[in-house]
Amino acid sequence: EHQKREAITYHDVPASDIVVTGASRFDDFFAMHPTSSREAFCARAGLDPSRPFLLYLCSSHFVAPDEVSFVRRWADAVRQDASLSDCGILVRPHPANAEPWEGTSGLDGIANAAVWKESPKVQADPALYDSLHHCAAVAGLNTSAMIEAGIVGKSVHTIATSEFAGGQEQTLHFHYLLARNGGLVEVAEDLTEHCRQMSEALAHPEAGATRSRRFVQSFVRPHGLDRPVAPLMADEIERVATLAKRP
Repeated sequence: EHQKREAITYHDVPASDIVVTGASRFDDFFAMHPTSSREAFCARAGLDPSRPFLLYLCSSHFVAPDEVSFVRRWADAVRQDASLSDCGILVRPHPANAEPWEGTSGLDGIANAAVWKESPKVQADPALYDSLHHCAAVAGLNTSAMIEAGIVGKSVHTIATSEFAGGQEQTLHFHYLLARNGGLVEVAEDLTEHCRQMSEALAHPEAGATRSRRFVQSFVRPHGLDRPVAPLMADEIERVATLAKRP
């Protein structure tokens, strides 16, 4: 419905000509399952399997041209928070913006923290699914993987920053993701508030799972969580071919 209103407002498309189907690009992700146990995955990532871990999802170059230094500040804040200090940290570089992480982890000196080094797939990445499935909560700036985190039922968090405002609050879609607007992402004004929100998410994971499920149902699969979108979209495209055209 958000995007339907955009088509009406910005492109003057009559509401009667718009059919909302959902987001077909996530169909493959809905069909996925974990490919490894938590212990095996943590060993693969280089994390302590006895501790919960937080997953940081990096963003595209458009959102965050240089995210490495910010992630370091984020990791330091996590380590200084009494409720989160024992959590592992896994950072996943964006598949189209991995170059800043090459040759450096950005997390040197931080125990039980790792940067995912394996080459990612752009969509339906089994390693991303496993990362989301096994993590305790998710953080990031603004990335579509937040929606995939919602599909898996995770609590998702971000920090509003002036540094990356062009890729956050100055975009339309960022506001659709925020919990205060009916989305799935809890936004904090600073790292202290962010850590408090993450601590609450670890203590009460069901709240984040409910928020994510509600968002995914409205934004990704409005015709039902169990209905793949691609067939609906294909049917609508074929229906267009049957419409009578005026000269």
